[in-house]
Amino acid sequence: MTNGMSGIQGSPSHQITNNDAHSYAIGQLLNGSSFIEKDVDAEIYRNMESSNITIRVKGTSSNNETTLFSFGDKNSTRKINLRMLSNGKLQLNTNYGGNDEYYTCSKVVGDNRWHTLSLNLEGGKATLYVDGEMDREVTSGIRNFSLNQFNVNSVTIGAYRDVNHRGGAGFFSGVIDYMDVYDHTLTQEEVREITPGYGAVTAASVIAPYTNNSSANTWMFVGGATTEGINREISTKNYLQLFDEIIRVNYNYRRLVTTRFALNQGKTGMSSADLVSTYEERIAKYSSDVVIVTPDIKNEGRLVESSPQSFKQNLEQLRALAVGDGRTVIFMTPASVDDDVAPYVSAMKELANQSGTALIDVYSYFRDIQDPHSSIATLWFENNGIVNETGHLMVAKYMMNEMGINQYTINYTQTPIFGLKYIHT
Repeated sequence: MTNGMSGIQGSPSHQITNNDAHSYAIGQLLNGSSFIEKDVDAEIYRNMESSNITIRVKGTSSNNETTLFSFGDKNSTRKINLRMLSNGKLQLNTNYGGNDEYYTCSKVVGDNRWHTLSLNLEGGKATLYVDGEMDREVTSGIRNFSLNQFNVNSVTIGAYRDVNHRGGAGFFSGVIDYMDVYDHTLTQEEVREITPGYGAVTAASVIAPYTNNSSANTWMFVGGATTEGINREISTKNYLQLFDEIIRVNYNYRRLVTTRFALNQGKTGMSSADLVSTYEERIAKYSSDVVIVTPDIKNEGRLVESSPQSFKQNLEQLRALAVGDGRTVIFMTPASVDDDVAPYVSAMKELANQSGTALIDVYSYFRDIQDPHSSIATLWFENNGIVNETGHLMVAKYMMNEMGINQYTINYTQTPIFGLKYIHT
């Protein structure tokens, strides 16, 4: 973990060859007003006829277009940029000394999730991959996309610079893990090799069959007090109720999707052993398609689990029971920032990896935010350690985002949940 942001690696998980042009281990959070300058390496790229630029980022959309990287001439307008638009999609921007030219892509990456972007540039072809899959390929009989067409003397990460913007413009807001430049293009197989987690099970991929249709299905949440949803503010909703509001009415702009229901089987003080022993009573008798297992680990400040090892064994037994009954299982780590919860979170991650189960890591998300903002522990939690109304809202936002349910896939204008702040901000 670097700068309080989980998921930072600093370099790709695999190196394709030994003749990479250059590798930049960045690991920085950019706040929308700064950039990283690598002009010292510009000469390396100035004569490149073939290249691949791979960057790993986590960012959000904004009201303005932002720039992930730029190679160009700071004494003219010549440049080639990869930008993020206000709708979260990517756009390749070129300028050969005259007017800007744009090539817009289709995948949304401004969703506060990690994405690996890999751009091949060679002659009249530019190919962009997002997380190992091709997003767009541009071919031209007129334009040459090779780096040697842009008189490169300026290399900028997180913004662009040219003769009209010597101090930078299009500042990126988000985290940049690393950027690598190869002196050759990569095949799709090679791109996938350097894409962290390519092919891994994710919550978004697991739940897609249940959201991208109009069939009736039921979601069950099992856990402790957080899931049960005890709140001091009677007028506010817990995370499960917020999720239910989205999934039943507003998902994917279709009003007909009102046959999805979220069942709350949370109960204060429940341990993993309790979840197993009450499986028949609390889970099996309901015809739920998806079971989200979200144990609290603690209740009113005290651990309810005996050890990480027995906790892991109980979760594996619970998972096996649910899968055996034909249910899809997702693990979700607890909404907590306590240090003594960490070993249990590690156990959940181990089990998720070993069993191929999707996992939503709320704990690490909360810890990442707490690192630079220590007041989170009091703003998002009650005195007994249970999340308050703002904590529930943040759990809901993060959980749905990890499921691929966000402002780009719901009727955002009619569902203001993603804009809510409640009173604790």
